Amino acid sequence: MLEYRPARRLDLVDKACRVRCVMFSPDGNFLAAGIDDEVVVWSTSSWSIQFVQQSPSRVLSLAWEGLDQLYFGSENGVLTTVIVSEKEFVTTCFCASQKPIEYIAVHRQTGYMALGGEDEVTIWKSNFSSYWGAPGK
Repeated sequence: MLEYRPARRLDLVDKACRVRCVMFSPDGNFLAAGIDDEVVVWSTSSWSIQFVQQSPSRVLSLAWEGLDQLYFGSENGVLTTVIVSEKEFVTTCFCASQKPIEYIAVHRQTGYMALGGEDEVTIWKSNFSSYWGAPGK
């Protein structure tokens, strides 16, 4: 049985904020948190904030693809992609659904991404550029 002990608490500036999702990058170098309408990314080596990205609505879900690509889904159906590096962060977004994106699953080897929320699951196929292609192919 795994046992854990408290190691650190990352206190938020605004105590009225609500954390909705958290996820470590696959290599453990970053921790991302969806907090109300933004995503905050910390470096796990220094626990300093590396990046804050505003979202058009509440952030409900997070998923990492590989070591440097972070996706987050919003309440209004917008999917945002963040390319994470120590020097800069590049973001793109598009409306992927008319429903909230509550769950994201990425399978890098097949190039599939599944988005889920309410009564809908959509499957997307990567076109191997900087964004995901429309479902159906």
